Amino acid sequence: MNRPNETVTDSLDAIETRILRAYRALDSQTGMALFEKEYGRRIFALAYRWLGNSDDAQDALQEILIQVDNSIHRFGGHSRLFTWVYTIALRVCRRMRIERRKKCDHAAYDEELDRPEESSGRLPPALFSHQDPDKLCEEQCRELVITLALQRMKPAPRSILILSEFDHLDNGAIAEILGIRPGTLRTRMHR
Repeated sequence: MNRPNETVTDSLDAIETRILRAYRALDSQTGMALFEKEYGRRIFALAYRWLGNSDDAQDALQEILIQVDNSIHRFGGHSRLFTWVYTIALRVCRRMRIERRKKCDHAAYDEELDRPEESSGRLPPALFSHQDPDKLCEEQCRELVITLALQRMKPAPRSILILSEFDHLDNGAIAEILGIRPGTLRTRMHR
């Protein structure tokens, strides 16, 4: 898959700078609006792939936005803003998934994954780009298969797969988000 090029990186730097300036000027409303506009869809997609339904993904997005708003003043700039945010997002998604598993027995959870059309969440149309009904249906079916497969993976490989193949992050960013060394990441990617 294609990786972000220098132009995309420069664009991200400008966006991150605008968001951080707004927060530093104590204009958290503008900062959050910019943040949500630039990152909301990507964070929702990450949460959706992690949690498997749009209701939980929306809840996760709200929790992530709250955590970012409450802690952005502690962001030290030692990493990219989106790397820091993805770290928060993965933590929230992991916690929500653990809490969900504690609330329901494992058999019922597996049964819900086997019958996604009956589950509480539907595939979010925001993840699909086609207006043509045939292409939309095809894309939704593909997304359903991917979502079901991701839900059955262990957390570490799921995180790596989502960040590399769906979010197109480079190995350095993925290693930083997961808090592991790049060599460890490469080993895990080839398992």
